[in-house]
Amino acid sequence: MKMLYPFQISCLINAISTFSIGSFVFWRNRRNVINLTFFLLNLVTAIWSVGMFIEITSTTKEGAFWTAKIFYFAVFFIPVFYSHFILSLFNLYSQYKKFIYLGYGLGILLSILNFANLVIIDVHPIPDLFINYFAKPGPFYHFFLFIFGIYAFIPNLAIFKHYRALKPYSQNQYKYIFAASLLAFMGGSTSYLPVFNIKFYPYPNFLVSLYPLIIAYAIIKHRLMDIKVAITRAGIFAFVYSLVLGIPFIIGYLTKSWILPTTIMFFLATLGPLIYTHLRKKAEDLILAEQKKYQRILLQAAQGMVKVKDLKHLINLMVHIVTKAVRVDKAAVFRLDKEKNLYQLEAYRDREQFKKEEPLSPDHSLIKHLLATKEPLLLEEIPFIVKGRLSQEEISSFFKEHNFCLVVPSFTETTLLGFLALGSKPNNQVFTPDDINVFKILAQQASLAIENCQFIEEFQKTQEKIFRADKLATVGAMAEGVSHQMNNRLQVFVAIAGDLKDLVASTLKNNPNLEGKLKEDLQYCLKSLEKMEKNVTHSAQVIRGILNYARTEKDSSFRFLDIKEVIDIAVDLLGVKHNLKGFKLQIKASLNLPKVYGSNAQLSEAIFNLIDNAYEAIEDKETYYEVKDIPDQIEKQIIIEIEPLKNSLLIKIKDTGIGIKEENKPKIFAPFYTTKSSAKSGTGLGMYVVKRIIEENHKGKIWFESKYLQGTTFYVELPCRRV
Repeated sequence: MKMLYPFQISCLINAISTFSIGSFVFWRNRRNVINLTFFLLNLVTAIWSVGMFIEITSTTKEGAFWTAKIFYFAVFFIPVFYSHFILSLFNLYSQYKKFIYLGYGLGILLSILNFANLVIIDVHPIPDLFINYFAKPGPFYHFFLFIFGIYAFIPNLAIFKHYRALKPYSQNQYKYIFAASLLAFMGGSTSYLPVFNIKFYPYPNFLVSLYPLIIAYAIIKHRLMDIKVAITRAGIFAFVYSLVLGIPFIIGYLTKSWILPTTIMFFLATLGPLIYTHLRKKAEDLILAEQKKYQRILLQAAQGMVKVKDLKHLINLMVHIVTKAVRVDKAAVFRLDKEKNLYQLEAYRDREQFKKEEPLSPDHSLIKHLLATKEPLLLEEIPFIVKGRLSQEEISSFFKEHNFCLVVPSFTETTLLGFLALGSKPNNQVFTPDDINVFKILAQQASLAIENCQFIEEFQKTQEKIFRADKLATVGAMAEGVSHQMNNRLQVFVAIAGDLKDLVASTLKNNPNLEGKLKEDLQYCLKSLEKMEKNVTHSAQVIRGILNYARTEKDSSFRFLDIKEVIDIAVDLLGVKHNLKGFKLQIKASLNLPKVYGSNAQLSEAIFNLIDNAYEAIEDKETYYEVKDIPDQIEKQIIIEIEPLKNSLLIKIKDTGIGIKEENKPKIFAPFYTTKSSAKSGTGLGMYVVKRIIEENHKGKIWFESKYLQGTTFYVELPCRRV
């Protein structure tokens, strides 16, 4: 088999690498013009490499000549495909569209001139370089090289002009593109030297194969290594392994023996990785000194966050540390509000004016993406990795509206607790993979700290509720005894007042001739005794209502109940709390209603809360009409309907009150939310407790319908069997 020389091998390697990598990038996204132009650039480069291999190894002059003519057709389009690809990658194609069209036209023109023997006129052997045949230039060959140079230079000049306007990621990406282009043109240009009889063996032609590798990394890999680090690593690697391979080779060449060099190579190959790692670490510590410093600060902060107990302080501290350490121009924390089920802006820092952000719902595409991937998201990654039903535009607009560059989610198991949004680093530096890994650690520690703070807050609230409930239970335990004693004494007052009233009435009746002050005094005493008897009787009714409610509180066990009796107790208690004069309170119930399974005490409390709210809603409407000076007469009506269903009872409590505004409807069952005025001292726990009693304790359902200024209807469905 005939021996292959380095130039020939480099042609085959270049052909294989460019075609395979170009195809790989193309098939990742066939509809993307960037991927398509990159593939076409690599395709014509592969054709050029294969053609050159055939030409320099051809055994006949005629075969070498026609091969050169054919593969130069591909060479003519390398510069324009390069320009098209570069300008598209950095969104400059529209500004240079005519320039690109002209390039395709010049490629066609050079192809025509070539077949007219005006670019390549012949081939000739170059035995000194182990080349069988190589192209001889024609009159338009220099014109071709000029076009090649122009179309390699202009796109880079265009990007250089817009460099400062590029995002940090794009700036770093261009550094890779430029380095790859430099290597490719340096390597590829050496293969043109033999055209002009320059006796320089084109060893650097191997560099062409590095071009597609670097470009593919820059296109596909969105979290690029800092170019300084990449070049440093490559340089140290080349230096170390040139010594590992070069020293044994020199010793072998000088001694004409390969036993000692082989032993030395084995020894150096063992030490090589250790030397490379040590030198790489030292070099990166120098280059990335500032980056390593703030990464250490963030890691220390991550470890200390779990000690913070106050949630608000924790979130503000996180934003402060990130902006100070990393020196980003802005940072914001969005946290999940579990009650509203929204991601709200909790803290931010911005060197400019921060635009207030509306809460993000779980249906927002950014939230869906973070839940699906559980990974940080860079602005530059959006067009490539956001797929499916998610809206790239919705995510991009969130980033671009506030000039965010990076979003880092914070998870606990499958729950997205929130996310950290960051702006640009100083001097448009990129967020490196190391940066992102540190932010991931920070976010993980933050999730633990947030959970810890939320647990402490919830524990404190629970303790306060228990304390209030304990106080109420103590008062409730006393209520029955106190009420019983008061009721006994009130009965004595009723009896005495009745006797005195009868005595005075009898005196007035038996002495019709009484006149003057004595008669007036006796009549005054009679009226006063009638008022006393009436008020003492009413007070006794109030005490009986409290006693009835206290007895239901004592009996909190579950059993089958007559719902009508439960409602009667709640209505009686309403009459105790409010003056129902002028109110129409109706109970509409079918005969032979089935019994419900539940707690008398809990259901009485729930129904009472609902009709008490209905009463106060009617009062609020009356006040509203007075303030607005609306002359309409208000119908003060509460209707309670009980309707049997298949396996349950439906209770409707309808009022003609002020109703509920649309924006308040989602919050009606939320704890500590109230629409009552401060004069009525609403705690905001009433409807929350009602919902828990109906749905959690009795496995029923509760919902409502309401129109503002028209009224509200609450629906309570209770099961008629044990659940």
